[in-house]
Amino acid sequence: MTFKEIAVKYKYSILLILLFVLIENISFIIEPTFFGKLLDALIDHFYDHEKAEYIFPLVIWIIVYMINVIGGTLHRLFNGIIYSKMYANVATEVVLDSKCCEDQFSKMLVRAELVKEYITFFKERLPEVMCGSVLRKKYEALHNLINKN
Repeated sequence: MTFKEIAVKYKYSILLILLFVLIENISFIIEPTFFGKLLDALIDHFYDHEKAEYIFPLVIWIIVYMINVIGGTLHRLFNGIIYSKMYANVATEVVLDSKCCEDQFSKMLVRAELVKEYITFFKERLPEVMCGSVLRKKYEALHNLINKN
């Protein structure tokens, strides 16, 4: 089974995990901005507690924090489930195909190891590549939007 075949067969599962990774990372990046807004609201009226309007920044920061936590939790939850099933299914298919072709055991082992490397790429490297390129653009747009206010 080739890399492209694995990517096409499991595209929805991979996209789901990448979505959770993206949500987690975007909220992780923008969270300090909202926490800074909360601190600004508290510091501006430190001695005048009656005028302190910190509830709205506090609620926004809590929401962003919860999005970060939920995105990370779902990413880690589905990460183990989906990629282990992917590896088991693809490795089984590769071994069965090798048995049908009556390949040597060493050849089967090498192919199964290659499947492991493919799954490791999807699990670890693809989120890094995706987040590196997408998050840079999203961060600049969100940073400009937030700092206009």
